[in-house]
Amino acid sequence: MIVQTPDPTVPTPVPRATADVSNPAQPCRIVSTAPSGALLQGPSVVQLPHLWSETIPPEDHKWIGKRLFKIGSKGKPALRDDLQLWYYPPQPALIYNQAPAPDRFFCHTLLLWMPYKLWRVKVLCPNPACGQHQLTGGGLHKRARQVLDIDRTYNMVTETLICTKCRASHVSWSQTVLQQLDLGHRSEFQVILTRKYACDMRVIRLLRERGLGNSPTRVIKQLCENHSEQWLHRLARYTTQCVDFLNQPGVMPVNFHTAKSPVLI
Repeated sequence: MIVQTPDPTVPTPVPRATADVSNPAQPCRIVSTAPSGALLQGPSVVQLPHLWSETIPPEDHKWIGKRLFKIGSKGKPALRDDLQLWYYPPQPALIYNQAPAPDRFFCHTLLLWMPYKLWRVKVLCPNPACGQHQLTGGGLHKRARQVLDIDRTYNMVTETLICTKCRASHVSWSQTVLQQLDLGHRSEFQVILTRKYACDMRVIRLLRERGLGNSPTRVIKQLCENHSEQWLHRLARYTTQCVDFLNQPGVMPVNFHTAKSPVLI
């Protein structure tokens, strides 16, 4: 009997992955088909500020940390130089060679409201004793907000402005700062803020036509319907990719994450 030894010059094929979805509620156990060192060669992701993580959904932590921050010269997180007003999450891939994760299917847009940092606008201290002293940048505000839109929610973060005379600090989404902006820059902030909630102006416009049958209760029902339809659309894209991946040949089992239903803030 002749025993054929494998040729070391020929790479051994790596088996693809499949899944057992008999219990989809279990946590995902993804089996990667990439080489063992390939997953460690990507760019490092900066962790979000602690209080941001309490408000921003978990599926947005990775891409926001990658798009918004960089590692500074002293090894500490710092804002990138090429900042912009709106950030849009990465879209799902067209073809998956690994088990798809739900993060890219359910990510949310980010509004970076930093008028002083982005446009270098002049904002004065409201304290009369300061003699209209100009406010300076004090870094990112420690908290983030989620804003209710007509069919989804989106994240919003801002900056803090400080008066070097009275040492008072002001958040850039406060009326103290917004009232000093010119019309062009002020119109970019389409958010109605309360102490606990935040709402996009497009939702408020739904209440302008107050006629028979167009009550606030009807608007709430319409918002719930819009959010549900948008979530079902994204869920259909995610489950379709999972089914397509299951139909591919493979020998190693893997489970998929379950998607959370939307909740109006």
